Amino acid sequence: MGDMISSFSRYKSLTWLICVLMMAVLFTQCSSETTYFHQYKSVDIDGWNSEDTIVFHITPASTNTVMNAEIGVRTTNAFIYNKLFLKGTLQCEGDDIVTDTLFVTIFDKKGVNLGDGLPYPLCTKAIPPIRMDSGKVYTYTITPLMQSSSVEGVKDVGLKLYFTDK
Repeated sequence: MGDMISSFSRYKSLTWLICVLMMAVLFTQCSSETTYFHQYKSVDIDGWNSEDTIVFHITPASTNTVMNAEIGVRTTNAFIYNKLFLKGTLQCEGDDIVTDTLFVTIFDKKGVNLGDGLPYPLCTKAIPPIRMDSGKVYTYTITPLMQSSSVEGVKDVGLKLYFTDK
C-alpha cells in the first residue's frame, strides 16, 4: 500500500512539474506587440490615381530603433484585381530616400476576399522593417503601381509601425 501511495505521489509531482514547464514555455514563446504608429487615409473609391500620393508623417522616435511595419488596404466590391501593387517610399530629413515595390493580396485564386471585416474588408501585408533614428521626422508615402492609371474600389490605405516584445 505504501508503494502505491509513493508511486501516486511521484506521478502527481511529475504531472505538476510537466504542467509548470509547459506553461513556462508557452509564456516565453508568446509575444506581444506595442504599436508606435497606426494610421489610415481614405482614397477616392471611384478611382485612386497614380498621381494621388498618400503621405504619412511619422513622429520622431525617442531612441534609435528598428520597427516592424505593415500596410493595410480596405477595399469595396468594385476592386477587381487579385493583388494591389504599390510603391512605398521612406524619406527622412537629410537621409537617402528608400523606395520599395509592395503588394497586398486581396483575393485568392478562387476569388474569395482574404480581408477581415465588413463592409470594407481589410487586408494587411508585412513590409520590410523600418530603421528610425531618434529625433528625426520620417515621411512614408504610398502610391498605386497598377497598369491602369486609376484603381477603383480601394477605400483606405494604412501604415502600422510596431515593436514586438518577447
